[in-house]
This record gives sequence, structure tokens and C-alpha cells, in this order.
Amino acid sequence: MKKLLCLALMFSVAGVAHANPVIEGPLSYDFSLSPGDQMLSFDQFDTLGGTRTLTRVDLLLDSLVEAYVEVENDADIEADVEVSMTGTVTADGPSGLSTEVSIATSEGPETLEASDGETRSGPDYWDVGTMSDFDSDVDSINTDLSPYIGTGTVDIDIAGVGGHSFSGTTDATLWVSEFGTEGEATLEYHYRDFENDIPPFREPIPEPTSLTLLGLTGLLIRRKRRS
Repeated sequence: MKKLLCLALMFSVAGVAHANPVIEGPLSYDFSLSPGDQMLSFDQFDTLGGTRTLTRVDLLLDSLVEAYVEVENDADIEADVEVSMTGTVTADGPSGLSTEVSIATSEGPETLEASDGETRSGPDYWDVGTMSDFDSDVDSINTDLSPYIGTGTVDIDIAGVGGHSFSGTTDATLWVSEFGTEGEATLEYHYRDFENDIPPFREPIPEPTSLTLLGLTGLLIRRKRRS
């Protein structure tokens, strides 16, 4: 009896095969802000002659935004100055597949003396250095997947925008250089493999579990009759 129950369990879990996703990428991007953009071309999902069916597409986006910043207090009084940086990077593909990374970071406050009239020097000047922040996001779609199917490529548009600001003083000068973003984008294709699954167009057949239970019932009936 225990052997038959074990067989029933084995058959019941072997009916559907879950395939690992096909991963395209990651592909890298790197461009200046603001604004800026770059197109990435990924391989489409190959159905291998119809033996695989695409069910979902995931778009993963990793983004680093950074810049080199300097600030000078131009006011006539001492001030505690803070510098902020913001950035938004988006990745857009066909059928509404879209993901967005937003960053916000700040440095300070830094006490700066009243303006001394000298540019980029003295106690009213602050070399902030490199400001940076990193984030990631993912989006998924499971309808209108046709643009992602084939043996060609599908384009994902990466675009970014950002800016800097100061607070703590009424008047200041910001110098921003090397302001840009870099990162990676990845497509994941989730699918069903019909070579290891039962296509819906076939005639339904009894589940292995049902056949096993029928066998168990017959065995019990025969044992009852013998007793």
C-alpha cells in the first residue's frame, strides 16, 4: 500500500514542467545627464518552432547617477549650505513594458563664510567632490507579447534626467561636471515548454493520480472478496 501511495505522489507532481527563464543581457549603458538617452537591442524570444510559448517578460534596470560638484557661497553672510542631487532613469519597451529608477541624495550642511570675492577659493568655497546614488527596479508584462517573439531583436530605450540644487543660503554658485548615469538592463523571458507539458489541443486523458487511485480501489475490492 505504501509503495502505491508513493507512486501516486510521484505521478501527481510530474505533470507540469516549469522551465527556467531565458535571460537576455545584462546590457550596459552610459551617457551624460541631463537629459540623455541610449537604445539597447536585445534578442527576441525564440519559440523553437512552436515548442515553447512566451508567458511573461520582465525588465530589470540598475542605475548609478553621479556628478562632481563644487559650491561657493555668494551671500554677504555666513551660511550652512547643503547641496542636493536628483536623477531619474527610465527603461521603456514595447507593449507598455516600463521601469523607472529615481535617486535623491545630498551632502552637507557645510559652514561657508561670507563671500570674499574670490572664485573657487577661500572659506566661502566648498569642494563637495563626487556625489552618487544607486537604485534598481523591475517591471513585468504578460499580455501583447508579440513584439518580443521572433529571431530578431527588440529595442529598449534608456533615458535619464537630473539636476542639482542648494539650500541654506540666498545666493550661491554651483559647478557641476561629469554628470551622468551608467548601469545595466536585463530582459527575462518566462515560458512554457510544450515538449515537457501537455498542449491544450490534445484530447484529455486520465490523470496519473486518478489511474493510481482506481488501482488502489480495485486492489481493496479484491482483498475484501478474498476475506
